[in-house]
Parts: sequence; structure tokens; C-alpha cells
Amino acid sequence: MTVKKLSTISVIAAFLLLANTLVFSQTWRVKNRIQASVESDDNITETIAIDSQPFIQGNSLRLLIHSSATRRARQFRAAFVYKGGIQSYFNNKFENKLIHEISGQASRKLWKFVFGLRFNGRLKIFLNNNFDYGLATTGGFLGLPTIFGLTIEAAVSQTSLDYSHSNEFDLEEFRYSIVFSKKINYRLFLKLQPFFANTAFDERPVFIFQEFENNKLVDSGRKRKDEIYSMEIKAVLTKPFLFTVGYQWRRNDSNDKAFAFSYHQLSCTFALPLPGDFLLRSAAAAQFKKYRYMVATLPITGDPEQSESNFMIIDLSKDLNAGATVILRLALHNNESTLRNHFYRKKILNLGFDFRF
Repeated sequence: MTVKKLSTISVIAAFLLLANTLVFSQTWRVKNRIQASVESDDNITETIAIDSQPFIQGNSLRLLIHSSATRRARQFRAAFVYKGGIQSYFNNKFENKLIHEISGQASRKLWKFVFGLRFNGRLKIFLNNNFDYGLATTGGFLGLPTIFGLTIEAAVSQTSLDYSHSNEFDLEEFRYSIVFSKKINYRLFLKLQPFFANTAFDERPVFIFQEFENNKLVDSGRKRKDEIYSMEIKAVLTKPFLFTVGYQWRRNDSNDKAFAFSYHQLSCTFALPLPGDFLLRSAAAAQFKKYRYMVATLPITGDPEQSESNFMIIDLSKDLNAGATVILRLALHNNESTLRNHFYRKKILNLGFDFRF
């Protein structure tokens, strides 16, 4: 499946969702945002620390558009979101890129059950190189009757990932999940989400590491297949300020030993209002990942931005009026690169304005 096909599927799904919603409702709640900022990145190519070449620093202009429409009726709900952005570097033109994301869901309540559909599409286009990719996810979910205040939702989804320059990391994944959530009191909310997924890669060969053949990787002739097991726990505290803390365990079993691993990841976010219409926000995550077999270093992904292993983000914002905010953001990353068990570091400083209408 090509990037063009994936983007077409996402657009068609969006229009179908929109048309379906219009049949059942007349009133939409629409929100729009535009963010314009200048950004400094001290490692735009995600170069790993052991590489001999120096990090490439770059400054860029970013423009983001966020538009959402929601409708809530007695028995029907729908939401539609579009996010688009462009990033243009002053000197490093090879990193200029466009991103389009489109998502939505529609659900209908029948008796005490809720039936719904979801979709999500992402198209990342590099303007001066061939690292484009498309990602499309579609699925359905079933909300069960509430039991002792416990909300239960079962879901199944199918995801396709397609890179334009290579079939090495193209894949198709089927995911099965169930979400348990409960509101403990007016300020504390808990969520538990286990899931299982089967992932089949289109072209990636499974390699056998032969210790007695000059430590060479030998193509086994099989395509890579993974099984993913995951459990995520999250707690949300809304008062006296917004605070979330989460833990995720994930195990990846593969018929290619190079990609058999497990990890534990801790994450947290908070938002704290300050005097003078200031708002302090932060998000952080720490991942502890272990590969089960020591094999040669191999590429693990086609886009390092998809992996956020360890990071800390802090931003300070101030409302200028009801529809405009100025934001200063600092982000520190120590993420796994495209190479197995090799990490890159980067620091990003961003100053911009957020306009809402």
C-alpha cells in the first residue's frame, strides 16, 4: 500500500464520518487554533553520540493548524480533528517537512451499550528527501454497561504503515485492547489498559546471527512477525492542579531475535496555573528497555521521531487575551535512534504564539 493510497483512505474516511454525522445532527461545536513559532534544535538529524560527525544544529519556522468539530446528541456522538503543520529550516533545507493528521470517531448508544468506529491517518512529507511515510488506522469499539462505576470498553483496530523510500519497515498490525476506567471522586480518575497486537512486516527479512560464520548476518528467507503484549496504568488528578502519572509495561516477541525486547516506562504530566495569567506545564518519561539477545546492531525503524524513550518538556505560557497566548518551551530528549540500542540526544527551544478562534 502506497503513501498516496493511505492518505486517500484517510480523507475518504473523514468525509464519510462527516457526512454520517450531519445526517443525525445539525449543531457542531467547532474550535480552531493556529500556532506560529521559531525553533532551535541542536541535533536535527538525530545523530547518535558515538558517530564521528558533529551534530547539526538548525533554526526553523513552524506553523501548526488544529481544527476540531464535535457533536453530542442524546444517542449519538461524533468528533472530527485535523492537524497540519509545516517546518521550514533557514539553512538545512533537507529537513523541511509537512505533516497532515486526520482523525475522528462516531458512536451510537443502543440500550446500555455504545457502538463506535474510529479512524486516524498521518502523512509526513519531506520536501527535499525521500523519507515520506503514511500511517492509517481504522477500528471499532464497544462500550459495555457501567458496573459499580467502572467503565469498560473493548476495541479492535488495524494499522498500516508505508514508507515511500523502502519496504523494509512497511507493516500491518491488528490490535485488540480493553480499557477499564473509574472515577474515584471528583478529582481522581484511574485507567487500566491491556492490549495484544500481531504485527506482520511486508519485506523485512528475518536474519540469523551466525557466530561461527565470521559473525555475519544470514538472511533466513522469512519475513519478520511480532507479537506485542502491553499493560498501561494511568492516574489523573484534576485538583488542586492537573497531574497525571502513568506506567507502561511492554513485551515484544519476534521471530527475529534482534527485535525481542521488553521495557518499563514511567511518565507524568502536570499543569499549574500561576499568578498573572501564566501557566506552567511539563511532561516527562523514562524508559528502561532490555533486548533479550545480544546480536549485531540493526536498524529498528525508518523514522526516529516515532520513538520517544526518555524526554522532559517544560513550557511557560501567558494569555495575552481570550484568543492569544505566548509560549516558551524547552524539550530535552534521549531517545532510541533508528539503530537498535543506540540513543541520540537533542535539545529544542521553541518560542511562539497560539491563536484560538
